[in-house]
Amino acid sequence: MCALNRLARVQSIVFVVDSADAMRMVVAKDELEAMLEHADVVQRPIPILIFANKSDKQEALAAVEIMSLLELQNIKHHAWHIQCVPPLLVTPP
Repeated sequence: MCALNRLARVQSIVFVVDSADAMRMVVAKDELEAMLEHADVVQRPIPILIFANKSDKQEALAAVEIMSLLELQNIKHHAWHIQCVPPLLVTPP
């Protein structure tokens, strides 16, 4: 992950996942764990927002399923929150 070298001054983390893609949650979990184990993050209580997009899709996972797949219950030193969001509807001018 190329963003890992920018974590020294981070005050919060917004981690975006595709809530309609259960198979990629394994990759997302690994990336989140790598970020949280980074030396610039591990000792700091940086809050985490899990931004679960595409929540309007029929195959979208519920927040509790995302929590389980990402094993968020194991995160002890960071406050975290899951926000499920549908895509923004933007009307072109």
